[in-house]
Amino acid sequence: MAKGTDLESVIDEVTKGLIKKYEVKYREAGKAAMKEIRTSIVKEWFGEFSWISMVGATQYESHVINGSNGTVIEINSYIDVDIYDPKPSAERWVSKYGGMTDPKEYILNLQLYQGIIGLPDKSYAYSEHGWTNEHYHEKEPLWDVLINDSRWNDFESYFYKYVK
Repeated sequence: MAKGTDLESVIDEVTKGLIKKYEVKYREAGKAAMKEIRTSIVKEWFGEFSWISMVGATQYESHVINGSNGTVIEINSYIDVDIYDPKPSAERWVSKYGGMTDPKEYILNLQLYQGIIGLPDKSYAYSEHGWTNEHYHEKEPLWDVLINDSRWNDFESYFYKYVK
């Protein structure tokens, strides 16, 4: 008697093979698409100010999640504070007056969550110093702009530009 073939296991093996074959390609395309969209948003947000440190410190990762309903490629981005350029103005403040927060993290948080480019309008923690910022610039917080920008709705078209 001839041994039967389990069609389901054959299909499963072929599917796994195809996923493996295209996984790296799709992960790289997803990261490239995210980088293009995120970089354009950041450049636009910074406008006349330098965006180079923010873009240069942004890292992109991808993860494959295998589930019962299929395979998902998840793309993430984050800012690596260690790569983020030094912030001389904030460092001068810390060396002169002290402070608990790393200057790079401080500036990054101002940009992302308060929309401040540079330093705040005045010293809130040390108001006795009477320091004010003559070059104060505030916009909508970068985090809000990043997550709400309509370019993310076109992610698929960006993605397919990179799938070759």
